Amino acid sequence: MKKAGILIVVCLLSVSGFSQNMISGFVRYDNAVGTAMADSCTVTLSIGYVQYAQCQVIAGGFYSFANLPPGNYQLKAITGKKWHGVDIIDAYLVLLNFLNPGTLTGLWLQAADVNGTGGTPNAVDALAMARRWVGQINNFFPPNVPSGGPDFYSEVFNITVTPTSNLSQDIHILFAGDVDGDAY
Repeated sequence: MKKAGILIVVCLLSVSGFSQNMISGFVRYDNAVGTAMADSCTVTLSIGYVQYAQCQVIAGGFYSFANLPPGNYQLKAITGKKWHGVDIIDAYLVLLNFLNPGTLTGLWLQAADVNGTGGTPNAVDALAMARRWVGQINNFFPPNVPSGGPDFYSEVFNITVTPTSNLSQDIHILFAGDVDGDAY
């Protein structure tokens, strides 16, 4: 009987899908509650500038890559969701950050740079946000943000997978300009 119990445990372990060389986690909107992003979201895994793999995010915002060869990867999320969530409050917060740097940090600071200059978000970014909010423009303007380009920002992680890795990494995304995270 003791051998049968051990055999059942071994079978359960192998059926339950324990996998090595795995990266998994959740894609969440960067707001106070961390809203799960399930539909219309994909997670990509790249080596350098070449996409190696992608997977669709499932219910609850979960994603998983299994049986990866050891190496260095870049991990990020992509969404096809329609841009929304920016209003005059976001433009005001960008102006406050310009006057008092450090008010916005991390992904929120990236999302504030709606014209894609890579510089400190300023009145030009705030004006673009206000103009898009009232419908004067349909996208944030070039030269650095192509027309129809992505309207969101994703955290990007450099991940090293070893022969025994079982890594967990949550990824946050934010719509361009939604510096208070109120789209969801």
